Amino acid sequence: MLSLSLYFFVDMDAFFASVEEANNPALKGVPMAVVGRNENGVISCANYVARKMGVKSAMPVFKAKTICPKITLVQGNMAVYKSFSDKVMATLSSFSPCFYQMSIDEGWLDMDGMGSMYKSARECASAIQSKILTDFNVTCSIGVSYDLVVSKMASDYHKPFGITIVPRNREIEFIDKCGINSLWGIGNSTRELFKSLSIDSMERLRSFELKELQEIFGVSRGEYIYECSRGIAGVKKRDQLEKRKNHSISIERTFDENLINVNAIHKKIDEFCTKIFFQCLDEKLRARSISIKIKYAYDKFVSAQTSVNNFISSSKEASNLAKALFDKKHTGESVRLIGIEFSQFISEKEAVSLLDFIEDDINTRVGKIDKISNEFSKSGVNFTRGAIYNF
Repeated sequence: MLSLSLYFFVDMDAFFASVEEANNPALKGVPMAVVGRNENGVISCANYVARKMGVKSAMPVFKAKTICPKITLVQGNMAVYKSFSDKVMATLSSFSPCFYQMSIDEGWLDMDGMGSMYKSARECASAIQSKILTDFNVTCSIGVSYDLVVSKMASDYHKPFGITIVPRNREIEFIDKCGINSLWGIGNSTRELFKSLSIDSMERLRSFELKELQEIFGVSRGEYIYECSRGIAGVKKRDQLEKRKNHSISIERTFDENLINVNAIHKKIDEFCTKIFFQCLDEKLRARSISIKIKYAYDKFVSAQTSVNNFISSSKEASNLAKALFDKKHTGESVRLIGIEFSQFISEKEAVSLLDFIEDDINTRVGKIDKISNEFSKSGVNFTRGAIYNF
């Protein structure tokens, strides 16, 4: 069974070039690169055929033409890539309620709580790759680790269309195999300092004490390098992502078949709102705002948001708000995707203070929550921090 604390870093392969190939299959199998408006500038992204011939990102176009005279140059279109990215990221977020997009072509999946759905990490990663390839005709590479930063490094290890799994307690072994130049977040200036200090391996880097690295690179930078060399830098990165996550909690799902029946859609909204509400309870948060995102069969997106004066006190209240938003925005077309997001959080302590100033009896409110909690306990659905089981 899939471990409950793994992180998957998903990195699209040669994303801009892959989008161009997906939109124009004639470009596949030939050396091709995406450039800006000025074709005399630099390469933005090269496909893997061109890369095998030595063409790289940021390489001057004239040099790329010298290395690869038959290269096909395509003028990039960021609006197209952004639209494509939105669809891919929406699909990735369907694999876990905890998804963090890092850039236009990469993001983390926190698989905590998703263990009951897959037998192994490799099976889950393969399912993600297959879904992306089938739906969008592009590939991605996935790094899997108990540490966020290591999972990022692992995503680069076998490209394209690779899966690299770093087992627990083998992070240092993997980092050593990658080498000093593969450390994530280490730029040219830091590498030059490494050279001046004769730091040419991870083993050599780990011979430095934390204070020594902080004196050389600065307090925060030195600490990151120290922890990164030991495969534990992702702990703080995870904390940063947790803070980001608490700005909003959401669920977004692309359905296997488009939904046309309003009652069926309402049922999905009820399900999503209940799950998010209980995650809020677990994190001792109360939301003041809820939004809905709707994607129709022909890739048209609409969204709407509403807020309450105090806070959303029950999953039923959340569902009613979300369904009202849906009914207001629904055009009658079949629905491909529904997303629900809670935001504008206050803490549980602040929520209790607010109850002193509103007319509803606090015992009534708590009773509602207890009743819902008991009902879900009987059904066997379990909730933990940042994770949803049996979804």
